[in-house]
Amino acid sequence: MAYDINQCRFSGRMQGIKRINTRKGTRMASFKLKCWKEQIRCVGFKETAEQMLAFNEGDRVVISGKIQPSNWEKDGTKVYSYQVIVDEIEDDTDKKDKQWTRE
Repeated sequence: MAYDINQCRFSGRMQGIKRINTRKGTRMASFKLKCWKEQIRCVGFKETAEQMLAFNEGDRVVISGKIQPSNWEKDGTKVYSYQVIVDEIEDDTDKKDKQWTRE
């Protein structure tokens, strides 16, 4: 029997970091991850949101999480997209200067 696995990992620079409080008072944070030529929407909740907010605009990070579809209404039109629900976030600054070498 095959199982679907929804797990992803991206690295890039953080843009547009926002603190959000849900109607029920849950801590939430969002940002866009500039990854190559793409921008990936990312959200985190509770402790993960606090970890996300410890970073600054332009910081290089590595995130891992699950891809989730999302939709909202903009100017009367329904918009569909995907976002990453972040489970883990870590600093990637020490890795950016390393060169790939073949052993």
